[in-house]
Amino acid sequence: MDQRTPYAPARDWAFEPQQPTGRDRGLDIFGVFASLWRRKTVVLAVAAILFTISLIYIFQLVPRYEAVATLRVGAPRANIVDMEAVLQSQGQGQGLVVTEIGVITSRQLMGRVVDKLKLLENPYFNPELAPDANRSAWRFINPLFYVRGAWNGLFGSGEEAGQGLTEAEKQARLRSRAVSRVIEMTKATNQVMSSIVEVRVDSPDPATSAKIANAIADEYLVSQFEAKFSAAERASAWLNDRLGTLRTEVEAAERALEQFRAKSGIMSSGSDSTLLSQQASEVNAQMIMAKTDAATANARLSRIEQLYKSGGTEAVAKILDSEAIARLRAQESELQRQMADQSQEFGERHPKMVSLKAQIADTQVQIKTEVEKIMANLRNEAAVAQTRYSTLVGSLSSLQGQAGANSNDAAQLRMLEREAAAKRTLFDTFLKRFQETSAAEDLQQADADIISRAEPPLRPSFPPIKQYLLIFGLLSLGGGVGAAVFVDRILDRGFRRLDQLEELTGLHALSSIPVVKDGDLIRTVLEKPNSTFAEALRNLHTGIKLSGVDDDPKVILMVSAVPGEGKTAVSSCMAVMLAKSGHKVLLVDSDLRRGRTHERLGLLPEPGLVTLLLEHKPIAEVAQRHAPSGLDVIVGGGAVRSPQDLLGSRSMLDFLAHARTLYDYVIIDTPPSSIVSEARLLAAAGDRVVMITHWNRTPRSIVTAAIRQLNEAGAQFAGAVLSQVGARGALIYGYDSYSPYYGKYGEYYQD
Repeated sequence: MDQRTPYAPARDWAFEPQQPTGRDRGLDIFGVFASLWRRKTVVLAVAAILFTISLIYIFQLVPRYEAVATLRVGAPRANIVDMEAVLQSQGQGQGLVVTEIGVITSRQLMGRVVDKLKLLENPYFNPELAPDANRSAWRFINPLFYVRGAWNGLFGSGEEAGQGLTEAEKQARLRSRAVSRVIEMTKATNQVMSSIVEVRVDSPDPATSAKIANAIADEYLVSQFEAKFSAAERASAWLNDRLGTLRTEVEAAERALEQFRAKSGIMSSGSDSTLLSQQASEVNAQMIMAKTDAATANARLSRIEQLYKSGGTEAVAKILDSEAIARLRAQESELQRQMADQSQEFGERHPKMVSLKAQIADTQVQIKTEVEKIMANLRNEAAVAQTRYSTLVGSLSSLQGQAGANSNDAAQLRMLEREAAAKRTLFDTFLKRFQETSAAEDLQQADADIISRAEPPLRPSFPPIKQYLLIFGLLSLGGGVGAAVFVDRILDRGFRRLDQLEELTGLHALSSIPVVKDGDLIRTVLEKPNSTFAEALRNLHTGIKLSGVDDDPKVILMVSAVPGEGKTAVSSCMAVMLAKSGHKVLLVDSDLRRGRTHERLGLLPEPGLVTLLLEHKPIAEVAQRHAPSGLDVIVGGGAVRSPQDLLGSRSMLDFLAHARTLYDYVIIDTPPSSIVSEARLLAAAGDRVVMITHWNRTPRSIVTAAIRQLNEAGAQFAGAVLSQVGARGALIYGYDSYSPYYGKYGEYYQD
């Protein structure tokens, strides 16, 4: 292998195979619809089967009819008697409504409905009356039939537990089942933010549904009547017993009170104590006033006496509030003025002056007498005030002593009065309740009423045919789509689009080769050069040329992962097209095991490549000319024991080096790379390698594995090609800008 290295052309990094990107292409809506269109038969078949099963299931369902009775819970009532403590009507509220719904759907009330309507005589509620009711042929398509059968087989049907029961026990068991069925049929619902309750009952018979709904409403009202009457009756009995005890207690309390009054002489606990309290309060107030008056009088007297001792009559006269003293002082002042005036004219011994002095002295004596008189009055007033105060203190002490002597008897009397009053009040309260309760036994009203009674429905409420048809139709279609996607993912293992081929292999997508209807590809290339097939080959050649920037690739290897990919057809047709275009082309069939190039071109099977390499013949002696195109072809030339040794020999490398100088293009048709190793041995000898894969058939994993092996062998890929693409398939799968179907080419257009 190292000997071939000098013959391998230099790699151009710009044309290394791309690594698979694995990028997120997003949701391909067109691709999804194309996939569904491609599997439309699966979609329609599965959808039709599922919808047919759905129709059978819908139409075998037993119709059910729903009847509705409407109740108002917590209805307002007239206040006939006041019985808040015993039979207080329940207030309205959401909690009340929820509670009453529980009562309506309770087993006790449903049991009364079963008994009232005699539902045990109805075969629907009593399976023993209709043992063959579930023998319909439709049961075989109902999945629940098989689930129920398997369950009964594993755990038993429960009928064995009924063996050995008495007749009464069997009837009780049947009644319990009927009650359970009625509960299953019944729904009690509350309208939002209201006290309206709707009782809904559905059954196979519209009349039965209406009867059960109305019976539930009636029995609910009756149960309320009975509950209230029972409560009133129990309350009356209890109150009657309690009144007897209270009456005895009241009589004993009142008797003890009267005995104590007679013994103590106190008729009322409040009268004597109140009188003594009032008297003591008045005396206390008077004592306080007397004490104040005595203190005031003594203080004034003491002040005047002190002034009298220190300042004499003149000092006392100034502070005493007396009209007589004020008049005498004014008179004295007038006489003093006159004497002062007369002293200017007369001497002291003048009769007028002597007379004025005598008048002044007499006035002063009168003032002193008046002061002493006032002081004597003040002493009397102080003594009287003190005496009055002492008297009031004694009176208050006497009253307080009397009040203390009567306090114990008064306290005991008050206690006896309170006890007797409490027992009397309790007795009166119970007596009033007893009278109200006794009267209410005949005046009971339910806290609910029936707004509307149920009528037999005209149309079934179940099954909703239109909704079911829509739902099952969509589900059936979804099942068909799911089945199509599942089948498409299982069967679709190959490459369908060029962009997909590029993304998953990392190679450039060179072209997609369509299928030719008549099957003669060489003839199509020669006679219809403008056909879509020939145009695809030209696209392939252009892609190969563009893969070389600095040189024009001459030695081109056509490889495939597995047989049947169309590799030989593409190699032959492209060689013919290039030769027909004026290029000097050599086509080499290197498949020494099962080469078929000579058959496609109508040439002899020998001599060929084997002869050239083993006998070292010149190219001119081995190559055969394809006359219609002028193409030189070297066929395989027969089988050898070890093809890989021959193709990997120095002679093969020398042959390719020499052919490179003689021809414009050397196209080598190689064996499948995943089956045999010859293609990998030749990979590094070619200027470019083209991977050919069958459209929508060859598994992607095989193709990518083959590309990886060839890369490891030193191959320089020009790109990849999708072969044998059907025109209708291309339309279904959807091709992007790589598609070779550009439109109609006149008379040569391949549909």
